[in-house]
Amino acid sequence: MKQLFATTFPTRLGYMRAVSDEAGLLRLDWEQTPFPDNDHENDVSRETSQQVLAYLSGALKDFTLPLSPKAASPKLRDWLTHIAAIPYGEVRSYRDLARAWGNEKAARAAGSACQRNPIPLIIPCHRVIGTDATFTRYSGGDRAAPDNPENITRKKALLDLEAGLS
Repeated sequence: MKQLFATTFPTRLGYMRAVSDEAGLLRLDWEQTPFPDNDHENDVSRETSQQVLAYLSGALKDFTLPLSPKAASPKLRDWLTHIAAIPYGEVRSYRDLARAWGNEKAARAAGSACQRNPIPLIIPCHRVIGTDATFTRYSGGDRAAPDNPENITRKKALLDLEAGLS
């Protein structure tokens, strides 16, 4: 079993924990309460925390981290590649994402991929919205309740940050 490393850090949107192995970032956990585990850091987990904090302060637009979402299935990794291609400050609809993936009718699958994204913010699933420009679900900050209004508020805060509104 490979050794895992973690760096936990508070942000204005909740507590985050960068979890990595020697190859790269495996996931970015995001909760509203502190994580109970002690940190065992490496360069990747520390650098992730620094880049996320810089992003949230508006000082960073592009992450430069080695990503390694190994727990994701090949199909999910393919979806994540398409999500990662959405530029800073832009949004795409679930239908647009499905079209880019190769099946315009797979909008629900696009939504499911966003919800299962193990590396939020860095793989910017918050940039995916409804075709009518609304957003009613987001798992950032509380995976158990994607329709929680507080999650929606966090998604809006990220979009506002990228639009230069906050």
